[in-house]
Amino acid sequence: MYFLYAEGKKARAFPEKHFVSGAGFKRSFWNLERVLQAEAGLLVEGELDVCALVEAGVPVTEILGAHGAKDKPIEGDPIEQPGYAYVVQALPWPIADIYRLSELPEPAPMALWQPGFEEWERKVILAPRTLSVVTGHPGHGKTTLWNQIWFSVVDR
Repeated sequence: MYFLYAEGKKARAFPEKHFVSGAGFKRSFWNLERVLQAEAGLLVEGELDVCALVEAGVPVTEILGAHGAKDKPIEGDPIEQPGYAYVVQALPWPIADIYRLSELPEPAPMALWQPGFEEWERKVILAPRTLSVVTGHPGHGKTTLWNQIWFSVVDR
């Protein structure tokens, strides 16, 4: 398996996890040209992570692959290490629409619905736009129970 870069190819050996590259290969982000044309993008560690996300249904035009991690941990600032120079000034800085978590507004409070059974008030709480999964054996009353719960929520 090999991956095409703007300046060369990088291949993965099988069955061992070793990568090799041809002469003239320069480390860079994989898929950078396609992601720059997209409205959104995800950054992952390596090319195989990109492949996994594509298999999961994420469009390849929205996934940027870094060159991958080093085999051994590096002491000091990774940007100053050989092999990471391609990261510095890859995109103009600062990038628009990136915020610190402290700059984001608090989400609006969620509307909560009680199930209508006093014994369950502290155990089951429902909310709009959330998913509730109910499992159990067939014929044990799941549908009847949830019909009663939703009737109670709507009635309140």
